[in-house]
Amino acid sequence: MTADGGDTDPPKGRNSEGKLYGGDGSGDGLDMLYRVVDNINDWLPTKAALDIVYGLFTGADLNGNPMMATDYGWAAVGIIPMGKASIATKSVTGWVKRSVYQSFDKTVQKDIARAVAKGIVAPKGNSGIIKLTASEAQSTGYTYKLKMMGEKSKDLRIYGNANANGHIYFETPMTHKKNR
Repeated sequence: MTADGGDTDPPKGRNSEGKLYGGDGSGDGLDMLYRVVDNINDWLPTKAALDIVYGLFTGADLNGNPMMATDYGWAAVGIIPMGKASIATKSVTGWVKRSVYQSFDKTVQKDIARAVAKGIVAPKGNSGIIKLTASEAQSTGYTYKLKMMGEKSKDLRIYGNANANGHIYFETPMTHKKNR
């Protein structure tokens, strides 16, 4: 530290977000290399894991950026493999109106439960929750349908909408028979 309270450390480089990236900010070749490596590290889960461990001891990431609790959370999310994360996006909660559910026999009830548990699926060849196209939504008044493919329930669809919490409430059963 100097007599006027200044810092004797050389200035450190910051990226466009104002985050330290390990370079000195001079713009020379080595500084640009540090910047490129920092941009790559933003996408590497190993860097996120190291930042968490290093941050627990120092309160900063490997480049010296202070870490707050939310930073630890985002770093932890960065470690999750995308294959696992995509499974989480499919898990949507849905309920079938009790009186509708109880109006079916046990076999169909099991098919309904399996379809709800699968979450959102592609519309062809799958049982589960299907988001309706704009034209289907306009004609039915609903945005989702529950499609079952069991022996007794293959022609059954239960339509519903998402509530304010994002849970899909299925309430209107309809038969679905294709013209063959």
